[in-house]
Amino acid sequence: MRAFLAVALFATVAGSASAAKHPSACALLTNAEAGKALGARIAYVTPQSGPVQSCTWNSAPLSKATSVRKWLMVQLTAKTEAVFVHDEGGQQGSVPIRGIGKIAFGTPGNQVVQLAVWKDGYAFTVFVTYAASPLKTELGLARIVAQHL
Repeated sequence: MRAFLAVALFATVAGSASAAKHPSACALLTNAEAGKALGARIAYVTPQSGPVQSCTWNSAPLSKATSVRKWLMVQLTAKTEAVFVHDEGGQQGSVPIRGIGKIAFGTPGNQVVQLAVWKDGYAFTVFVTYAASPLKTELGLARIVAQHL
């Protein structure tokens, strides 16, 4: 019975420790940091949990005549370096980005630009909408996220 309790206690502590180590995507940016990057006040934040955690910071509508909002999203998942390189580096149009994390890839496009970064066993992706320079904005945000990670 004691052996069973010891194993159960170890499993509970080990499970809690690994869960505690996995950061929340919403804890990687403050509303002030997100608002500064978007150039707009943050109206609300939407977290999503699961194997890939995400957090979306949404501005107020751009005008009274529309419901269109600026938003940015950070997605976070535990991932090995090899899997990250395969997943992100193998995307069509993906280019290596220097100066952020150990490895980073940008995927520029007409409407969607994303920046994916690997650091210390985690992959995170930053998306920004309605930015004059999306990749530059994402690089600034990625540096902040990497510091919080």
